[in-house]
Amino acid sequence: MKLQRLLLIILLATLSSSLFTWQVGRYAYDWSMIQLKGDGEDRLLGLISQFRAALDEYKYLPFLISQNREVKELLLSPSPDKIAEVSRYLEQANLVAGSTALFILDRNGQAKAFSYWRQQRDFYLISHAQAPYFVEAKNGLHRIYLSKPDALADGAFYLSASVYDNRHFAGVATVRINLDVLQPDLPQNESYMISQHGRVLLASDSHWVQQEVDTILQPFRQQLLSDDVVADIRKQQDGQKVLVQSIKLDDLQWQMSVITNIKSAHNLEQTARLYSLGGCIAFALFLLWLRERHLKNLSRLETRAALEQANNQLEQKVQERTQALKMAQDELAQAEKMAALGRMSSAVVHELNQPLTAMRTYVSICRHLLAQQRTAQNSESRLEQSVDKGGEQSDRLTAEQGCNDHLLDENLVLITQLTERMAVLTRQLKTFAYKKPEKLSPVDPVQVLNHILPSFQERLAQGSIQLECVFPDQAVSIAGDNARLEQIFSNLITNACDAMASERSDQQHRLILSISAPVETDQRVTLQVIDTGPGITVQDSQQLFEPFYTSKAIGDGLGLGLSIVRSIVKDLQGEIRVDNSMEGGACFTVRLPIYTQSTAITHKCVINNTDTTLHDK
Repeated sequence: MKLQRLLLIILLATLSSSLFTWQVGRYAYDWSMIQLKGDGEDRLLGLISQFRAALDEYKYLPFLISQNREVKELLLSPSPDKIAEVSRYLEQANLVAGSTALFILDRNGQAKAFSYWRQQRDFYLISHAQAPYFVEAKNGLHRIYLSKPDALADGAFYLSASVYDNRHFAGVATVRINLDVLQPDLPQNESYMISQHGRVLLASDSHWVQQEVDTILQPFRQQLLSDDVVADIRKQQDGQKVLVQSIKLDDLQWQMSVITNIKSAHNLEQTARLYSLGGCIAFALFLLWLRERHLKNLSRLETRAALEQANNQLEQKVQERTQALKMAQDELAQAEKMAALGRMSSAVVHELNQPLTAMRTYVSICRHLLAQQRTAQNSESRLEQSVDKGGEQSDRLTAEQGCNDHLLDENLVLITQLTERMAVLTRQLKTFAYKKPEKLSPVDPVQVLNHILPSFQERLAQGSIQLECVFPDQAVSIAGDNARLEQIFSNLITNACDAMASERSDQQHRLILSISAPVETDQRVTLQVIDTGPGITVQDSQQLFEPFYTSKAIGDGLGLGLSIVRSIVKDLQGEIRVDNSMEGGACFTVRLPIYTQSTAITHKCVINNTDTTLHDK
């Protein structure tokens, strides 16, 4: 097993070293090619500049000759003396300028004067009427015409200029320059070629002239370098690979090319691979030395490491057990607190309900007795007024008695309101500590809402709140019970009314109660209570459903309403969330599962759990 593992490591190391060596060589080759390409671009720019400079030395010559007075007189009135005089002038100008030949053509394209008039007298017999340099000059154009080299004549280019006499075309002054005349002005120690239509016109090697470019430099491959430039790699006739960089001159349609030998790039590639291979071997030997040293140290430290590991594991287990015990104690203490709070709530409700009930009963009896006494007194007063002549004194006594009864009745009303307020608080505590029924049954939320809405009519009227109800078209049933669903609606509507009452507004407040049927993707009934109050702040939303948390003033509530709603919703396997509505108020959304046979099961109620999950829209 160890031998196989060692062989696998050696194989992986060999493959990695080979890949690394190859990659380093490619990187070195690519870097060298980019350097050669940059040098070649500089050389190409220099070649073009020198070629342009050599060409510009002759561009002025035809225009200079066309302006000569003797030339114009020759074209207007030719004579043997004029021909000889102008020919001698052309001969001298040709020697001074270093051009190949100078000649004058009349308006019909016949030669009238020639710089080599002594040697080539048959030149006068040749017609130049169809020559491009004559036709273009006659049309007022001044271009460079190229004559390609062949077996009879060397390659040359012609420069021409029109000769005018009082705006009338009289003839053409023409300059011939052989291509080899430009050779001394071009780079002497560099490889280059000037070609047109794939044929070499001028080159650093005279053997390349008149040959096809692809014959001299055979296409090898197009290589993409790391700078996203494609390098044209070609093979010479001797087998050497070179980099060819070319550019085409738009005005002459000549292609200028420089040739760079890439042997140095291949040499650098091989050198980089040798160095990288040596580095990999040295690194492998270093790793072997480290491994041997590591094995020696490992055999000496195994016992110490095992003991330290066992000690660390033991300490970690002790810490985990201690932390778990502490968390269990905290949870137990919290559970005991909540259980004690539930028992205290039940005891407080029981102790307060009896005297409150007695107080309400006695107040009702007092008010009833006062009503009977008031009726009897009114009857006696009317009887005494009819018999007794002292009616004025009796009316005064009756009025005083009525005022006292009215004050007493108002006090009893205040006592009744206070007892009702205490009864509401005790009902919340009773609901908080109440053990909910475990059997779920189908409940129609629309019927439950219609049942409790009449009890809020007076509250809605006092707050000038407009009620809007949105019910589904088909009947829906929720898995729960009427008491808990009524508690959800009552607490949410009460909370919405309190919120709208705390904010004064010139516009009428609105309370929207919406019940939505379930959809295919979510088999739950959605209940929404939307108000136009001040909305919910971020700070309040984080602890809104905690028991005894309230943003109201002390004495206006215990802060159990929303906590009871959240506990009931959680018992019914639903969810509740709060958001700010589009109108600026709060929007409480409750989703409860619909009633099915699978939901009619026993649920264990956890009333005092204070964990809260808020779902944002």
